[in-house]
Amino acid sequence: MIRIVTSSSGRVGTATIPGWAVALGGVAALALGLVILVLGAGLALLLAPIAIGAAFLARWRLKKAFAEAAAQMQRGQDRAPDGVIDAEYRVIDDKRP
Repeated sequence: MIRIVTSSSGRVGTATIPGWAVALGGVAALALGLVILVLGAGLALLLAPIAIGAAFLARWRLKKAFAEAAAQMQRGQDRAPDGVIDAEYRVIDDKRP
């Protein structure tokens, strides 16, 4: 048996917890841990293929974008894309007082 110290309304006392209650609490904690483990593993089994598929899709799209950029550079197109203003400029220092 386990003895615990209790305090209520300024009174201090002791109480004993029977062994079966301690064992029941241990079994409940173990069962809760097992449930959390099983739910976590199940969630990982469901989400892992989705994450792997998303990674492959992102890789494929990135390779496609790089291939298009390389092909555009090979064709010698150095024209700015639509909506972009491209200009050359010089910095002129004003020497006036």
